[in-house]
Amino acid sequence: MVIVAPGVEDVLQPWQKHRESQGFTVKVVRSTDIIAGSSGIAPYIQVQNYVRDNQKKFNIKYLLLVGDTNDVPMPRLYAAKNVDNVVWGEPGPVYSDYFYSQPDTNWDRDSDGRLGEPEDDQVLIAPKIAVGRIPFSDQGNIEKYLNRVKIYDSPSASRKNVLQAAAIYSFDNEDGDPTNKFTDGADMEERIWNDILKPMKYIRKTLYECDGTKPGLPGDMCLNSTNLINELTKNDYGIVNWLAHGETNRIVRKYWLNDQDGNGHADSNTEIRMPLLLDDGQLYNNIIKSRLIISTACSTADIAGGASSLGSASLRSGAGAFIGATAINYFTPGWSKPSDGGNQTISYNITKNYAEGDAVGFALAKSLESFAKEFRTVNGWQEKYLQNVYSFILLGDPGMKQEPVIPKQDIQMAFFPASITVVSGQKAETKLVFGEVPAIYPLKLSYTTIYGITITFDPPDPLPNQDARVIVQVEKFVVPQKVIVTVKGESQQYKGQAELEIVVKAPPPTVTELVLLPEYTYAKQGQELWIDLLVSPSLPVDSLSAQLEYDNEKLQFQKMRVGQFATLDYRCCEAPNSIQSRGRIIFSFARNFEKYGISSPGIAFSFCFQGRKQGASNISLTLATVKSPDSSVHLLSDLPVCRINIDQNGFSLQASIADGQNIKGDIVTVSGNSSREQVLVVENQNEKYIPRLTSEGSYSTDINLGTHSSDVLFKVEDSSYGRSLWIRRMINRTDLRELAFHIDDRKAWNNGNCEELEASPFIVNGKTLVPLRYIAEKLGYQTKWLASEQRIDLLRGQNIITMWVGKKNAYVNGQPYQLDATPQIRAGRTFVPLRFVADAINCDVKWDQATRTAIVRAETT
Repeated sequence: MVIVAPGVEDVLQPWQKHRESQGFTVKVVRSTDIIAGSSGIAPYIQVQNYVRDNQKKFNIKYLLLVGDTNDVPMPRLYAAKNVDNVVWGEPGPVYSDYFYSQPDTNWDRDSDGRLGEPEDDQVLIAPKIAVGRIPFSDQGNIEKYLNRVKIYDSPSASRKNVLQAAAIYSFDNEDGDPTNKFTDGADMEERIWNDILKPMKYIRKTLYECDGTKPGLPGDMCLNSTNLINELTKNDYGIVNWLAHGETNRIVRKYWLNDQDGNGHADSNTEIRMPLLLDDGQLYNNIIKSRLIISTACSTADIAGGASSLGSASLRSGAGAFIGATAINYFTPGWSKPSDGGNQTISYNITKNYAEGDAVGFALAKSLESFAKEFRTVNGWQEKYLQNVYSFILLGDPGMKQEPVIPKQDIQMAFFPASITVVSGQKAETKLVFGEVPAIYPLKLSYTTIYGITITFDPPDPLPNQDARVIVQVEKFVVPQKVIVTVKGESQQYKGQAELEIVVKAPPPTVTELVLLPEYTYAKQGQELWIDLLVSPSLPVDSLSAQLEYDNEKLQFQKMRVGQFATLDYRCCEAPNSIQSRGRIIFSFARNFEKYGISSPGIAFSFCFQGRKQGASNISLTLATVKSPDSSVHLLSDLPVCRINIDQNGFSLQASIADGQNIKGDIVTVSGNSSREQVLVVENQNEKYIPRLTSEGSYSTDINLGTHSSDVLFKVEDSSYGRSLWIRRMINRTDLRELAFHIDDRKAWNNGNCEELEASPFIVNGKTLVPLRYIAEKLGYQTKWLASEQRIDLLRGQNIITMWVGKKNAYVNGQPYQLDATPQIRAGRTFVPLRFVADAINCDVKWDQATRTAIVRAETT
C-alpha cells in the first residue's frame, strides 16, 4: 500500500507498473482521502485506522509513505513513562514511522495522549508490516527517486560490494567515568564481515579511525571526510554501513588527540576532537550510488516537520534506501558480539537479514523485533530499549531487496509419460520436459505432498532447457489408490507447472523374519526401556516399512533410531521417516544406494520407551513390508510381539553416559546403578562385559570403542523367569575418521554420513584409485597443486607428502616412496592408489570384495 501526498500520485505510475510486474499488488491512496481535518481524530490515528481496516482486504505486507511529515503524518512515540520533553541523553519522545508497523495495536491504552509508553500502554513489539517513507512532497525528487529504484532492482555485480566506515564511540574511563569503555565501531564492522558478509563472498572496503593516541583497528583507508565522500561518489556499493556520532544533518568521528594532563584518560573538553565526516551539504553537491545505507548513529533520519536530514539528503543524492534514527539511540560500551545489545546489535541484524534475502523493510522490522524481545528484560536496557526501537526508521521503498525480484515468464512443463504405476514400497520413473527457452537460472522444483509418496528430480534444480529425470518412491504402507500430483517450477526468469498421475498397486508377500527383543521386559515405573527390531532376511533387503502398536497408557514413546542393519555395507541410509500417534508408530528406512541389498541379519530399528503406569501390556508389529534390490516389495507375515510389565518391583538400570554422546579416545568409563539382585551385562560390537555390582547396586566399567560409532547395550537379565531390561547408548568418537569408497559410485561414507564426490573411485590393473583431495582434507591435510610440474603436495603440521601425476616415485617427509600405481587425473580430479593412503597417511585400509568397497580408518586430532 502507498499513502501519498496530494497532487503527486501520477509520478508513481511507472514505479507501480514495475512493482506489479514483479508480482506485487499495489494500492495507491492519497493522504487527503484518508485524513479528515474536522473529525477530531489525530491524523496519524486516521491513517492507522485505514491501514488496519484494509490490512486483510489488500493483504498489506509493505507500506510506503510518500511525502514529508506535514503531508503524511509521523506520530510521536514515548520511550519513557510520563516524559513529555526531549532531554539529551535520556529516553523520551521520539518521532517514528514504526507506529504504522503494528496497525492493530492500541498504542494509548491509558488514553493520556502519550503513545507507546512503557508499562502504561503495554505495547508488544511485533511488527506486521514493513514501513518505509520517501520524505519528499515535490514531484521532481519523488520521480527521480522512484526511477532509481527500478535501476537498483536490476542485477548488478556491485550489489555485493560493501563499504564499512567506523568511528570510535568512547574511550576507557573517558572523563573519569568508569562505565565508559573503549568502543571501536570497527569491532561491529568486523563481526558483520566475518559472521555474515565474508562467507557470502562480498567484496569490501573499510575506513577505520587512524588518528590520535588510541586509534581503532587498521582498515583499508583512514576514516576521514575526504575518503568517505570519495568512496560514496566514485564507487558503487550494495551496502554502506557506517557507525559514527550523529546529528540531524551530519555525522562526525572522534579521536583522542593526546593525554595532555597525564591523568591516564581522555577528557572530552580538552583532549578529544570530533571532526566532520559527512553532512547534507556535501551530499547535495554530489551523486552517490549506494543501494542501502545503514547509519548506526543518532538522529540522522530526523525528518520531523519536513526537516532536511542526512538520510533525506542521501536519498536526494542517489541512495536507494537509508536506515537511521530520528533521535538519540544507545550503544553498548565495549561491544564485541550481537548478544551485547545496543544500536550495534540492531545494525548487525539489519545487515544479516538484508544479506540473507529479506526486503529492506523487513530487514529493519525483524531486527527491531528481535532486539526488543531479547533486551526488554535485560538489566540496563529495560528503560532504554524502546528508545532504540522507536527511533530507527527506513527512508526509501521497503520492498527493495539485495537480490532484485525479476518478473517471471510462463514456461511449458509436461510429464512423459503423464501417468505411472508404482507398487507400494517400490519406485517408478518418468520424465519432466520443458519448453525451449534461453535459460540462465535453474528452476526450483516443488510438488504437492502426498503422505508416503516422495518425488525426487535429477538434476534437482534443472535449467529450463534440459529435461529432468523424475523418480517416484511409494512407501510400503501406502494402500492402493490413484493420486494427482502438481509439480511447480520457478526460477528468477520463469514459472510453470505440470500434473502427474500416480497409480499405486499392492505388493506380493514374502517370508523375511522379524523379531522384537527382548521378548519380556520387566521394569519399574518411570524406567527407560529399549526394544530392538531385528531382521533376518530371506532375500536381500534395501528398505523396510512397518507399524508398531503399544499401550500408550502404560508406555510413553521417547524416540527411535535406525540400527546398523541398513548400513552393514557402508552405504548410507536416509534418516528414518516416522509418524507417531496415540499407541502407534508408523516408520520406515530406505537405503540411498539400492543395488546390492543387505543379506545378513541385524538390528533394523531400536525404540526407546518409558514406563508410565503399572501393569502388563504388549508391543506388537502389526504391518511390515520390505523391498529388495530388484525393486520388488514384499508384505511380511507372522509378525512378532513382545511382553512388557511395569511393576513396582521391576528392574531398574541407569548409565552415566548420554545417548549420542561424543568423546575422544578408544576407552570410555561408564557408571550407574542397576537392580543388584540380577546380572548386569554390557555388550559392544563383539565384546561383552559383566561389571561387578556393589551392595548398593552401583557399577563402573571401561568400554573399548573400536569404531567411530558404538551402539552399546546395557541389560539386566533374570534367566530364571526369562525377564530382561535393556537400555542403549550410542557413543561417537570424535577423534576417529571412518571413510568408505565404492567403485564407480560418487557417494562416499564419512562417519556415517553420505557425501557426494566430484568423481568416482575406479580400478586400473587391479589397483584401486581414490580421490586424493577429498580423502586428504577429511584427514586434515592441505593440498597444493603445482601445475608446471604436475606435482601435488600434502601438508599437515610437520608432515609433507609429495607426488607427481603419471609418476610412481613419491616422497613422505623427505623419504623416497615407490607407488604401486601412478596418480592419475580424471574429470579434472587427482586420484592416487589406495595402498599409498594406507602407508603414507598412516591409515587402516580394508577392502570388501563383495560390495567393492574400500574402508579407511584413521585417528584424527
